[in-house]
Amino acid sequence: YYLIEIAPRPGGRISWAEVEQQTARGRVRTRWLDADDEFTLEVTVPPNTGARIRLPFGERGPVTEGGRPVADVEGILRRGSRNEAGSFEVGSGSYTFRVGKTPGEE
Repeated sequence: YYLIEIAPRPGGRISWAEVEQQTARGRVRTRWLDADDEFTLEVTVPPNTGARIRLPFGERGPVTEGGRPVADVEGILRRGSRNEAGSFEVGSGSYTFRVGKTPGEE
């Protein structure tokens, strides 16, 4: 089982990023946008591969995937302690995570 680590770190003047990487198992794609009221992360994980997702702001607001609370999405495993509330493991597929933020939070 091949595990990829995805941990975006927005800050300063960087409000978005996008990257693709060809691996032995297929293409990994990630894109994130840090807006005023919400952080969005899109991830594509190739077949026979998993990913550990560490979301910024995940401990501060509701986290959804595909518009549903993460706890209601089959196949997403929550990992970590209370200090890592935005840490998940996922299998292959495409995901869109969103984290709501308090106004003014950076």
